Amino acid sequence: MTAKDLTLEIHMKYDLEKDFDYSFIEVSTDNVNWVELGPVTSSSDWTRSTYKLNEQLGADSSFRLRLRIKSDASGVGAGWDVDSLKLLGPKTN
Repeated sequence: MTAKDLTLEIHMKYDLEKDFDYSFIEVSTDNVNWVELGPVTSSSDWTRSTYKLNEQLGADSSFRLRLRIKSDASGVGAGWDVDSLKLLGPKTN
């Protein structure tokens, strides 16, 4: 199995100032250039989001994952809670 066969699943909730505060889920194969899997803004109760890694990682078999938040000084929300992260491979019989 290679990294391109993986799907990232994140169980999270968030309360961020819409269009001003963001959380980012990012991957990198060289620890220099980071690719966003998807920004998160606004608010949501507990939700499960999935991201296919094949487009971002190509044929690379090694990568790093980071979670990052960007916020300004106005508009206060509860933030970003991540309950679990899962890397899911292809199903086998």
